[in-house]
Parts: sequence; C-alpha cells; structure tokens
Amino acid sequence: DGFKIFSTFEMFLENEDSGAAMVRSFSTALKEVTYALETSNPDIILSGFDIAANFAVTIAGAHMNIPVAHIQGGEVTGTIDESIRHAMTKFSHYHFAANYDAKNRIEKLGEIPEHVFDVGCPSVDAILQVEDNPDILNKFGLDKNFFIMLQHPVTSEVNDSKDQITCTVDAIIQSGVNALIILPNNDAGFSKIIEK
Repeated sequence: DGFKIFSTFEMFLENEDSGAAMVRSFSTALKEVTYALETSNPDIILSGFDIAANFAVTIAGAHMNIPVAHIQGGEVTGTIDESIRHAMTKFSHYHFAANYDAKNRIEKLGEIPEHVFDVGCPSVDAILQVEDNPDILNKFGLDKNFFIMLQHPVTSEVNDSKDQITCTVDAIIQSGVNALIILPNNDAGFSKIIEK
C-alpha cells in the first residue's frame, strides 16, 4: 500500500501455548517497538483494537510523547481483550469508536469528548472492497452454501478450549453443511483448537 516498513521483529519467540507465553511475547513487542519508534520518529501512532502488539505500541507512544489515535476502543467483550482495549484507551489521545455506545463508554472512562469520534467500524470498508472469487470455492470444493468458521480461544477459559471447539465442530458436522475453517489467533488455548 505504499507504506514504508521501518522495522520488523519476531514477537513470538517460544512455541508455548499459555498466558505466560502471551505476556512474554507482549514484553518482547513492548521493548522492540521502542527502537522502531525512535528510528521512524512518527508524528502520530494509529493503533487499533485489543491486540497485544498494538497495546505495546500504544504504551510506548504514550511514554515517548507521541500522540496515539486508537481505533475501536470502548467495546465490551468480557475477556482479557476488553481489559487491553480499555487500557489502550487510557494510553491514547484520540479515539475512533465504531458506534455510539462505544463512544459513550470512552467518554465515561474520562476521555476528552472533543477527542472521541464515532466513525464506524473500519472492517466494513475492508469487507466491501473484497471481490467475489469463485476460484476459492473450487479450490476448497465448496458450493454456494457453506459455513466460514473462525473460533478464537477465550483467554479466561483456556482449559475449556478443546471442549468448546469440539462443540462447534460437532454442530457443523451435524448440520451437514461444508465448512471452511480458519485457524485461530495465538491467544492462550489456541493449540487445542488447532489440534481438533
């Protein structure tokens, strides 16, 4: 897209599936991103959602006196993602909420109302730009009626991820409808989902 990549680094240095490994990966990102910010010297940081790497750049930017704009703060999920998202809000200076409820929640967190904007969900724009590709259906042997399944682990229910994905897969099998299954993210509990 024409953006210059100033730096890359490996964040996931161990092949472990645990909350502790998630924290160690986050700490790697927090350290490494400071070097990238020093090198690139940005005018502003655009950080999104509730992702650990984005949380790292948000914290670093706030500490390095670089204005931070956060996309999709103020949403509620009830997991560690919500805690990360709200913490990112507190480290950010400008807020681009996906809806009125999220905007209102950000303001209730004490953010300056003039810096909080209800702009909608940017993923909608990305979805609208996707063109139909019938080759995908052929590649995976799917007809027009199929499920797309993506299930991330619930970080507060790591020990239940195998049972949870088993229920989902069993329901898909019982439906008799083909499914295209996308791998989960790497939150703690992901390996049991992939294994199933």
